[in-house]
Amino acid sequence: MADSVDDLMKRLDDLGGDALAALEKGLLQAAKLVQGEAKKLAPVNTGELRERIFTSVHRDGADLVAEVAATAPHSVYVEFGTGPEGQKSPKDLPPDVNPTYRQDGWVYRREDTGEFVHTEGQPAKPFLYPAFKMHEHELQGVIADVLMQEMRKAGQA
Repeated sequence: MADSVDDLMKRLDDLGGDALAALEKGLLQAAKLVQGEAKKLAPVNTGELRERIFTSVHRDGADLVAEVAATAPHSVYVEFGTGPEGQKSPKDLPPDVNPTYRQDGWVYRREDTGEFVHTEGQPAKPFLYPAFKMHEHELQGVIADVLMQEMRKAGQA
């Protein structure tokens, strides 16, 4: 890409366009791309996990931040796994993410049968971070495309 996002925003501002609004629109479009992939990759039992993958764009100080989040209570356990099974299962982790795993097994009561079951946890079934990794090289281009569209609307490409 010849122009950086910062260059495109400056050019859009110079044309009288609203670069910040265009950036927000581009960030949301990029996040929606990741969200769609995460929903495809998420394992399905009841569907709650897929239904609770959301996107947002918000301010963090002076920065605009796009977020794709899975809000189902069990999301983290699916993404990273649990117990020794989760720890040993293969997964690509984001930088600075180092989950800790309970090392002893535990007993839980099954809701459907009432029986007590011992478990060593469950393997990871990552869906959120892999969705980002699959599209990370496209995201800046998605944002730049939105800025270019807004520049055309403002009168110049």
